[in-house]
Amino acid sequence: MDAQAWEALLQRSLERATPFTRGVFGSRTMTGQEVVDFLRRVRTVVVGTTNPAGAPHLSVTGPIVWQGRLYLGFSPQSAAYRHLQRLPRLALVAHQGWRRVLILEGEARLVPEGEEAEQVRRAEEARHGWTSPTLVEVLPRKAFTWKGEATY
Repeated sequence: MDAQAWEALLQRSLERATPFTRGVFGSRTMTGQEVVDFLRRVRTVVVGTTNPAGAPHLSVTGPIVWQGRLYLGFSPQSAAYRHLQRLPRLALVAHQGWRRVLILEGEARLVPEGEEAEQVRRAEEARHGWTSPTLVEVLPRKAFTWKGEATY
């Protein structure tokens, strides 16, 4: 997603949010460009999936930004990847303490082997120094951001 698409998603998310959520995230929201820049800088994200029993599962991975899109790498043996194969929905948190926070919910597209996967792995190696055997593209549907210091 480019900066404009992030901006639109953030605005839509706030419009549909509860009054409490708007109160927390509505006044210190990152711009779309700040989200793009943040995702290029942040080293790890926490990813939430759902196990077969319906319980939440958290894992940590390094985000990959390629052609403006957000990807995550996983081992095919990982619980998170198996959960996404079964139910391709996720939640994600990226943060730098209280200075920058991105919370999103969305869908996961399993990336098939081929040119796209090769290009994303090149970006992953350049960013993190390793490559993942399986890749997922994050398709954000709702997102909230925070910038600045906590006031509560």
